[in-house]
Amino acid sequence: MSVLENLTLTCRKLSIIDYEVSLSIGVTPLERSVAQPVRISVDVWVPAPAALSDSLSSTYDYTKITRVIDETVTARSFCLQETLIELVAGKILADSSVRAIRIRSCKPKAIDKCAGAAVEIFRLNKN
Repeated sequence: MSVLENLTLTCRKLSIIDYEVSLSIGVTPLERSVAQPVRISVDVWVPAPAALSDSLSSTYDYTKITRVIDETVTARSFCLQETLIELVAGKILADSSVRAIRIRSCKPKAIDKCAGAAVEIFRLNKN
């Protein structure tokens, strides 16, 4: 059984889709001189409880994800989207209830004639 199949059978996948932030990001000083929009999408896999409950305590709080993103993008500037999403992923994976994460960032204004330039990673929690 593949890792993704195992996660699908034992976990819930929760998603934040196209969370838009504005930050200083880019390789050149000109790019970093003005904040740019970046859209971040995050999937986290968390254990599915044995019994379904209509209570926040029975699932993962989505706002943890957006708080980590906001804290990370306001803490510093970035040259690379890769660095940004690796840092966000590492912080989210510090929570042992998160079994895996897929995170994607997209700079919608990075390249003319396309929807954006994007980077995506998938990481398993080693804890």
